[in-house]
Amino acid sequence: MRRAILAGLLATLAAIPAYAGVYPADMAEMDNMEQVEFTCPVGGEKFSQYITYPHLALETFSDGSHMGDNWVDTQVPLCPGNGLVLLPLKERDPETGLPVYHEYSADEVVQLETPITSEEYRALAGETRYLRA
Repeated sequence: MRRAILAGLLATLAAIPAYAGVYPADMAEMDNMEQVEFTCPVGGEKFSQYITYPHLALETFSDGSHMGDNWVDTQVPLCPGNGLVLLPLKERDPETGLPVYHEYSADEVVQLETPITSEEYRALAGETRYLRA
């Protein structure tokens, strides 16, 4: 009996589409969230983005997400001009508690220039930011 219930539950959960979105800016403003300034490693474009959102942190995973976390992509900044996503490291700033992001070397920036202009990368535009990173 338990196996049948478990199988039914797993089948139901498998049918639910996965969703990872970005917390809407208007809601972030209402919640008094602060924007963080970024500089895109490729091209040097400066932009700001909300990278936090309200949540009930009963369980936090190593990527900073939480159980049932629909807004996890909020933590992944998106360079507006070229679509490069900046994946956070698996650590937090001890003073602010905000995610820490990789600082790219000159060689790494050169290596990123070709992939982000490829058709394959552009085809991922509708996917989650974590998947694109």
